[in-house]
Amino acid sequence: MKTPTSRKPARLFEALDSRLTVRLLIFLKLYLTPIVLLAGLLVLVMLHFSSVLTAAQSQQNALQNTVSYSQGGLAMRYNTNSGAGRPALTWNNWSLVSYSEWSSLVSVDGVTQELWNSAHGYTVDNARRQIYSTATGPNWQIIEVATLVNARTVSVSWSAVLRPQPNQPLPTRIEVNIRHTQGAWVNPVTQGNTFSAQVAETTGRPTPGQPIVGRLSVALSGPALASQPLSIVDLRSAAGPGGLTSWATTLVTRYTLNNAASNVLLPLGTETITFQPDPANSTFSPEPTVAP
Repeated sequence: MKTPTSRKPARLFEALDSRLTVRLLIFLKLYLTPIVLLAGLLVLVMLHFSSVLTAAQSQQNALQNTVSYSQGGLAMRYNTNSGAGRPALTWNNWSLVSYSEWSSLVSVDGVTQELWNSAHGYTVDNARRQIYSTATGPNWQIIEVATLVNARTVSVSWSAVLRPQPNQPLPTRIEVNIRHTQGAWVNPVTQGNTFSAQVAETTGRPTPGQPIVGRLSVALSGPALASQPLSIVDLRSAAGPGGLTSWATTLVTRYTLNNAASNVLLPLGTETITFQPDPANSTFSPEPTVAP
């Protein structure tokens, strides 16, 4: 037989639970509404701030005739009124690579024309962080699609359309050479369809001790890669106290199609540009000189 004292713990917990419930209800009545209102206000402020930044960037782009996207330290800027920077890539405002149409060439059946010396058109897809650019010549059109993929990667795709002219033979062969420039790529190498180099904080010959920004790579893929799809135009090297230093400022990618059909889209290839920043904040060191 249970004694009356056996119900004391149960009554104690019931009283404690009742007090906690009452306090919780008081807390919710006093603070829930202000908390919800404050959270809603913060969301509105963030959305408004984001829209203001987007509008400001759009206005700046319009004033500067540029289209720009960024994620993390990587930024892609496309100049619409200049033959350089189409696009230009930077990491924390330090130049990585710039596409130059001033020295890029299109050749159709042996007739060569500078890519910049043509009619241009542009379409922008902000949701995908893409810009579509067309360059149109007498019997050809080149389509470029530049995309900021993520905080480390940009892709640039190339396609072509051949357009026969009245009383002219059908064009069948197209060659496209795309020039890339940079203040200096350090120790650049090409292997197959890939170019890679260090990026140092320099715009000329690198010297020992200069900070390394990171490593840039350009990987080519597609159906129309030329037999020599990549070439470093101005590779230079010099021996110094610390060893041999190599650097370059110009890279050319090449695409070729033979027996191409007219009035259809002809994919040429895609350039995937990847940048890996140097987490160690290291400095440039020349390659050791090998004794003969």
